[in-house]
Amino acid sequence: MTQLTEKVQTIMEEEGASGVCVADELGLCVASAGDVDPRTAGVLADIARTARLFFAPEDAAGLVTFVETEKTRLTITEDSGITTAVHRNRHTVV
Repeated sequence: MTQLTEKVQTIMEEEGASGVCVADELGLCVASAGDVDPRTAGVLADIARTARLFFAPEDAAGLVTFVETEKTRLTITEDSGITTAVHRNRHTVV
């Protein structure tokens, strides 16, 4: 098992995680698991790149982008050209 595969598996074992997609600097899917469509890797990488445009380069380190619905939270991060998107089920507190 590669380091990347192990990392994806570790994320999938976290509470609420329903899917993971990892894209390279070209937006190509290099790993995925769970309830995600690997064909979305390019779009996810574009979201991460576009979010960086709102910040000066020195302020964009560690940037995290969230896309949320009532049921799901998508967390997108990018580091050294590698984009990671994690789908999580949102817990409703009544």
